Amino acid sequence: MEQNTEQNVFLYSRKRLELTGVSDVCEFTENSVEMTLPDGFVGIDGEELKIDYFSSDTGKVSIHGRISAITYYTKAISPKKSKKR
Repeated sequence: MEQNTEQNVFLYSRKRLELTGVSDVCEFTENSVEMTLPDGFVGIDGEELKIDYFSSDTGKVSIHGRISAITYYTKAISPKKSKKR
């Protein structure tokens, strides 16, 4: 199945986040999630974060918890990938 490259963000009361256009989930902790997009990366910061749903086929991700920030990057932000900067 071909992944949709359109990227959309839906944030519901800072407790639930849905994203489209995600290629992969690179890193995940209860305080942050880093995901790959076709043109870079997106980082989600918060507390008690949990991934409810991720499909690499459709590019859809659903996360719940206390979401405090959504940040887009052109390069990976995780320590394991920082050597690529």
